[in-house]
Amino acid sequence: MTAALPLACVPAEEGGEDELGDTGTETETGSTETDTTETDSTDTTETESTDTTETDTTETESTDTTETDTDTTETDTTETDTDTTDTDTTETDTTGSVVEAVPPSCAMHLMHHAELSFHITQGECVDGVCTWDYDPAGAVVTQIVGEYAAATGEFSWTVAYDPAHWRASTTVAGTASFTESGDESSDYGVETLDSLGVTHLETVHLERSECELTRTSTRDGLDYVLQGTYSTGEPLFTYTDGQMPPMWTSAAFVVDASGSFASGTANESLDVPSPNIDLDEFWWNYVHTREYDLDGNDSVDFQQYNGLSDWSRQGTCSWDIAGTETCDVAVDSEDWGGSAEWTKDYAGNGEGVFSAWFYNQMTMEWGPQDCPITWVEGSCSYACPGGQMDDCGYFLM
Repeated sequence: MTAALPLACVPAEEGGEDELGDTGTETETGSTETDTTETDSTDTTETESTDTTETDTTETESTDTTETDTDTTETDTTETDTDTTDTDTTETDTTGSVVEAVPPSCAMHLMHHAELSFHITQGECVDGVCTWDYDPAGAVVTQIVGEYAAATGEFSWTVAYDPAHWRASTTVAGTASFTESGDESSDYGVETLDSLGVTHLETVHLERSECELTRTSTRDGLDYVLQGTYSTGEPLFTYTDGQMPPMWTSAAFVVDASGSFASGTANESLDVPSPNIDLDEFWWNYVHTREYDLDGNDSVDFQQYNGLSDWSRQGTCSWDIAGTETCDVAVDSEDWGGSAEWTKDYAGNGEGVFSAWFYNQMTMEWGPQDCPITWVEGSCSYACPGGQMDDCGYFLM
């Protein structure tokens, strides 16, 4: 990983309104000089007043009171031209002057979840444009390159991954605004190309006030919330609304969620109720604890329970950097039970074994059987030596 570059963002010392105010003062001075030309009897006095306003004592001293009004007018004309030039320079704030980027607040404690603000801290800002090009911690991401323009609020970046990772590339583009203290509000789109050539789309709204972060991403019509706080000590990031489970449920909300990220490893626990509490026949509850790191390792211990059928499932699943899934699941219900083990790749192809007691129609007896599991493009089925076969819905519910 490359070292973080020093932050060179400098807040603007003067806003556009102040500069426009200065321009108004100079315009009034020009009108005073016009009055000087119209009144000869007060020509000398008004010239001195004008020179005092311009704070150019050299020109006042060099002006001879015996000179004609024409000479004074020429001096005033020169000063007026100078004023016009000064006015144009000042007003470049509204016609392309540099708008300096504001350094993000909580900059010393931000981590990768903060995204744009964190990227800015890894690069440098010159003339209101912040750029970054770095290799972040962990094996998953190998390079993040992007830029942010303070004048427009527009930003973009691209992400390159380890060749073994299931993602091939990610591009991000959006707009952001920063307060004077460095707090962020941003909206952006995320487009990820995976190793199968499939594009995944996501929209994100992010709010960060000091070290408090709320990131809401929308995928396939569902919102996923990450809400937490950065701190100076371990754990470095704690959250009360966590990311959604990587499997098993399509629930649109999370309750009793909590997690932490420390020393490159995350620990998370979630309690997810049924996605539709109005349909009692589908009532169930899902709980998991999850650990993952920036090297692509991810594992979940989970429990799920269906109150209507007295059905339960528990087990462990893990994923490697390539997205290969390995699971060991035990299932129990009121009148049956079994266990399943399988491994499948990111494309959804794999194999395993479902072990359970089955009723033999020939012998009219129950007996254990080990039934091969086959995964084909995400669809699972099993076929037993005794002829029983079905999909994997019993242990994948």
